[in-house]
Amino acid sequence: INSTLLGASHMMAEMSVDKMMPAFLGQRTMARVPWSAILVLTLLGLIFTLASGLTMIAAFSSMTFLLVSIGVSIANLRLHKKTGSRVSLVILGIGLMLITVVLLAIYLFKNEPVTLALIVLIYVVVAGTQQLYSHLSVYSGERRRKTTGKQ
Repeated sequence: INSTLLGASHMMAEMSVDKMMPAFLGQRTMARVPWSAILVLTLLGLIFTLASGLTMIAAFSSMTFLLVSIGVSIANLRLHKKTGSRVSLVILGIGLMLITVVLLAIYLFKNEPVTLALIVLIYVVVAGTQQLYSHLSVYSGERRRKTTGKQ
């Protein structure tokens, strides 16, 4: 949990620098600890834990880990010449993770359909919020440049 919290908070802080997340998430201590992102993630985690059961937490965590791992593996595949990875093993890993995602989704669909629906809803809300924020950030930046001539 600690490594996930710290890793995700650093990622959120960097995304705020790129204007993909609100600027306040990039606030850091003197030791470069993204305290505001840690606070937000902790509060969201607490709400999530109190609002759902163990099945939901386990399924969401597993699905998210697999999807992130697939994304990292796809990036590794694209950069295989730089990383020196074996393409066949990366493809095998992606394939096995995709099979696991499909099997988990089938299991949830048959046994815990509400959990599956909530997981999909969370992903849609997070992706939609990020896209909306990015769009608004780009739009406000363009409007600011047009009116002031500055970035």
